Amino acid sequence: MEEVLNKITGVSNSDDTSLLMDKSGRIIALSGSFQQLIRQALPNADFFTLFDEKNKELLQGVFNSVKKNESPAGDFIHLIIDNKESGFQFSISPLRSEKNIYFLVNFSQSDKMKSSGGKQKFWIASKDLDNLTDDNKLKSVFEKIKLTYPFTFIEKAKIQKEINELNLPFWLKDTAGKYLLVNGSFSEGFGFKPNQIENKKEDDFLPGYLIELYKTIDQYLIKSRNAVIAEGISVPMISGSEKNVSLAELPLCDLDDNVVAIIGFAKKEIPHANYSQNANTDMILNLPFPLMIINREKKIVGYSKVMIRWLNLEEKSSYINTDLSKLIEKGLLRILEDYLKKEDTNEEFFFNYVFADRVNMKTEVHVRKIDLYEGFSGCIQIGFYVKSTDDEVAEV
Repeated sequence: MEEVLNKITGVSNSDDTSLLMDKSGRIIALSGSFQQLIRQALPNADFFTLFDEKNKELLQGVFNSVKKNESPAGDFIHLIIDNKESGFQFSISPLRSEKNIYFLVNFSQSDKMKSSGGKQKFWIASKDLDNLTDDNKLKSVFEKIKLTYPFTFIEKAKIQKEINELNLPFWLKDTAGKYLLVNGSFSEGFGFKPNQIENKKEDDFLPGYLIELYKTIDQYLIKSRNAVIAEGISVPMISGSEKNVSLAELPLCDLDDNVVAIIGFAKKEIPHANYSQNANTDMILNLPFPLMIINREKKIVGYSKVMIRWLNLEEKSSYINTDLSKLIEKGLLRILEDYLKKEDTNEEFFFNYVFADRVNMKTEVHVRKIDLYEGFSGCIQIGFYVKSTDDEVAEV
């Protein structure tokens, strides 16, 4: 009890914006700065009744989590102070004493402002949404993510409920490949529950060729800020292999045009008459950016249609097993040959290259070693990003 009394004295005399409350939410003690912040706050008052319904719901959600887990938690909150909106970071920490438990609440002003009053901090290109899906439920989820990211405790629970009702796999991950949110359709295909995949990276549960595919797509998406559709993919599922799946990913961008997260979903496509049984080749062929894959002998083992158009080659022809030297100019070939000589390196390699035979077009070239799929280990993936005159990555 002495510890609690000391804490009451400490809170009352503190310069921090803090208070102490019991497990029912009754205020036991508060600092002068907290009372200045919220003038209705007094000892014995109900802490949660000091806030509007939206903030009350958020605070109670975090408080219930702290009580259940007996570990600190916090979030971000908007308050109207003197007719002006301000952002605050708050934390709630448990304080156990003998048979009782108390809770220390701290508020600190933050420069972080989430979208409010119609002002959005994040955006998704509407043309990307319209091109990728006509599913209104899916579009509604995109809109809510755009408005509420990064999520509060309550907001995440609401979006989780909505994505679990979708009849297709759905995921949200950060730019490092860590999954922040997935639905049951996605996780169950790999034999997991959604919370077992959250905060894990693709390397932890996806097969090798899909890891490489996602890294390729994500890198293009982050650089170009364009949505990506990859068609004709074979995805391993618990029940077997799901063939001819289309994966779509969109960038979630901040107001500075930086990609902060990646939203994705998958859907089963109606097989085309010319659908190949080699789904791994198909998925590379249908990537919407210039990319090729070569083996150690410098033979082409995979390429995208965009790559072929980009090189002004005949699309109806097959270039599998074609020597790389027959498709690219000598200057680029020399750089790639030097990279291939480094047997012991697995480092990714970035360099700028100007294509003389493409009217001095500036590009950034990304080279890395990959294990494409069974039978094609130790391959080299080469991706190209066209640069505009101000060195921004432009759409190919």
